[in-house]
Amino acid sequence: MRRINLVTDGIAPHVIGGMQRHSKNLLEVLLRLGVEVHLIHPRLGEVEEGAIRHSIESESTKLQITLVDWPRRGFLPGGYVLENWMYSRKCCQVINGDPKFREAPVIAKGFTGLNIVKKHRVWINLHGYEMFQRQFSLRGWLASLWLRLPVRFLHAHCEGYFSYGTGITRICKESNLDRNNHIEIPGGVDVSWLSSIGIRKLKGKDIRKFVFVGRNERRKALLEIKAAWELLPETSSRLLLIGPHDPNQWDETENVDLLGEIKDARELMSVLDECDVLICPSYSEGMPNVIMEGMARGLAVIATDVGAVSELVNQENGVLLEHVSVEGLVQALNFFNIMSASSLKSMQKNSLEKIQSFTWSSLGAQYQRFLTQIFA
Repeated sequence: MRRINLVTDGIAPHVIGGMQRHSKNLLEVLLRLGVEVHLIHPRLGEVEEGAIRHSIESESTKLQITLVDWPRRGFLPGGYVLENWMYSRKCCQVINGDPKFREAPVIAKGFTGLNIVKKHRVWINLHGYEMFQRQFSLRGWLASLWLRLPVRFLHAHCEGYFSYGTGITRICKESNLDRNNHIEIPGGVDVSWLSSIGIRKLKGKDIRKFVFVGRNERRKALLEIKAAWELLPETSSRLLLIGPHDPNQWDETENVDLLGEIKDARELMSVLDECDVLICPSYSEGMPNVIMEGMARGLAVIATDVGAVSELVNQENGVLLEHVSVEGLVQALNFFNIMSASSLKSMQKNSLEKIQSFTWSSLGAQYQRFLTQIFA
């Protein structure tokens, strides 16, 4: 029997975030491939083992779950890394105390492997390596320097690491991190996201609808999006913002709709189905779920060439900006505003076709090769 310890900082929908959605999908892939998985999950709020099992679509008889208390260190300097280190120590004790999984390899998400990596065979999954990408401010740069230390520690002692693609592998090589085995497996979107209604039918005079989905984080370039939108020539196109955004920051900006947070997947799909172009011009990313989900609903994309984004976006289905800039965003927005309906439809169709290779059901063969490698 093949066994794996999967150490996470949570899985969706019990913990919200792109990493947590990836963790849930990874868990289900491993179960479908017949692996017996020991999921170690933080005990946060009212989350219970029964609720976790209920949210897993794959066979749960091969799933063992251990809930571990997550330590809280508030906003102390380095608190995030310290919390992960303390949580990792508890997870290591859980693994060592379980004869069934004690010798099994470990997949550690994020920084959860800090205390496990020197004691077990650990494959790390750090997602985007944003701390080695371009930063938006002096504060962001200083924070990135601090976060690089645990990353280098993990890479120095792990058995191998996951890369989303050539962009992430390049970052690791340029940062002198590529000293262990690695396997390139892209992120994926659940097949339930694939549009079954086709692309929104545009007519020549229909307005263009742009949409941004995400948190109000500085690295998401909301300030640049706002500045670019305000510089556009007079147009009837609209910008939809989905997420916890402050209305006061946008109250003087025309043709902007703030829809707030949308946690229900079906409701979010419905909104995306009424849009044309997704905007994701971040300073740093891994392989954003929001881009894959937007493509799965038939949207063209404006994004920056960071992380593994170039695996998803090119001139066939959108505009890939070299870096974040107001001027570049203005040009990209204008590009879609003056584009013919037929040309836009072609780009959207290309998004739908391309994302077929990035569904979790299509990634099974790549994870099977990974399993063959680690259990050889």
